[in-house]
Amino acid sequence: MRYILTLPQTLFERWVRNVRITESCWLWEAAQATRGYCYFMFRRNTYSAHRLGYEFFKGRLPHGLEIDH
Repeated sequence: MRYILTLPQTLFERWVRNVRITESCWLWEAAQATRGYCYFMFRRNTYSAHRLGYEFFKGRLPHGLEIDH
């Protein structure tokens, strides 16, 4: 998990508090838009929660690819 160390710890701590891990899925329990997409606010910026989760554990998402939730 070397990528976590390169990000502000408070960002990861705040993000992970909103996740409930089940046997089959990681469920986002915070803000959601009307179409079901999950968002995370940090320092007046809005991020997609599933993209942040990917980047915490896997690294940057390669250009041209998208992450599905």
